[in-house]
Amino acid sequence: MKRFLLYIVFILFSLSGSTQLINFPLNENWTFTEAGKNSWKPAIVPGNIHRDLLKNNLIADPTVGENYKSAQWVEKKDWEYNNTFIYPDLAKFKNVELIFDGLDTYADVFLNDSLILRAENMFLQYT
Repeated sequence: MKRFLLYIVFILFSLSGSTQLINFPLNENWTFTEAGKNSWKPAIVPGNIHRDLLKNNLIADPTVGENYKSAQWVEKKDWEYNNTFIYPDLAKFKNVELIFDGLDTYADVFLNDSLILRAENMFLQYT
């Protein structure tokens, strides 16, 4: 199962000759869908799939009564999260790093359709 949860993503910029650190949080404008489907809905990052499904009225609140029973299908599915961002000055930097501080246990991360990371431990920071 390849579900993932992105808390905050930062971009670090390193200039030739000197190092400059710029935090560029990517926690806005996220969407999600069940893997293989094209039904993108708004997502909240940081967050989790149950919260996103609840916010989009796709499940009943699993913390109320026995609603959790009707939401057990969620963990059996794979989920995709998507974000588009533009940072126009990237070309002037020598190094650019993405830092992930909260990927859910199993996650494949793509940037511009290229696989850049395979995560298998939610307790590690990935760069």
